[in-house]
Amino acid sequence: MLNKTKYKNNYEMKSPTGMPYFSKIIIVIIIGLGIYLFIAPLYHRFALRINDLIAVRVNEGLREAPVNQNILENSKRVDGKRVWYYGNGKIRTEGYYKDGVYNGEFRWYYPNGALQATAKYSQGKKEGQAINYFKDGRSIENKGLFHDDLTEGLWIYYYPNSGNKQSEIIYSKGKRNGECRWYYENGNLKEKTVYVNDVENGPSSWYYENGSIKESTPFKNGRLQGMHFYYYEQGSLKEEGPYEEGKENGTFILYNLDGSLKKKIIFEKGKRLRDIMP
Repeated sequence: MLNKTKYKNNYEMKSPTGMPYFSKIIIVIIIGLGIYLFIAPLYHRFALRINDLIAVRVNEGLREAPVNQNILENSKRVDGKRVWYYGNGKIRTEGYYKDGVYNGEFRWYYPNGALQATAKYSQGKKEGQAINYFKDGRSIENKGLFHDDLTEGLWIYYYPNSGNKQSEIIYSKGKRNGECRWYYENGNLKEKTVYVNDVENGPSSWYYENGSIKESTPFKNGRLQGMHFYYYEQGSLKEEGPYEEGKENGTFILYNLDGSLKKKIIFEKGKRLRDIMP
């Protein structure tokens, strides 16, 4: 038979110190709440600082950009200008927030204080012109446009010493689309190739440093497709032959510098079958 007297006041059992257990629980809750209210603001400030100091390289665009696009401080969204510093006291990054996301111009600096990059943001995404600088902070490394956080339109890249144009790349939604060009440092054209969604698709030509044509061939879906021509530096034809799906396929004709026939080579799907001498 159950002893009711023994269990009647079981909910009022006391701890070895004589204090009721529920009283101790209330005290522990009060202490824990106090610790949380003291630590939480410090934690939010620390997390904000760490997130903003992290940098990432952007594909063929800005080299550095803060990672966290939505930052809260003390449960309130950040607004206005913020500045971050290197350990030496010089500014590392400065930019503007609106409703907790990047909105407006951002500027990045090298540890020596020279300007490294500039970009504009709209609602947390890169939008508009962006410029990267070499370490002197004055010479432009590359510049172009962003739209919806992706490279868009013409981007121009420069040589570090001369400042001459190194390449002109056309982007659409972050991928190369259209005729892209590369240059020698003396300014002469080095290569021009047509891209569709980051893949070679169309005519392509390469040039010697003196400006004369070196090679020309069409591409299809990233592979050589069609007649390929190779020239001597002085301008005469050196070699011609057909490609199919990236492989030599058919008769290739080789010429001497004076234009006379050197030999013919027969290929089949990339395999060299025989040489025919004149």
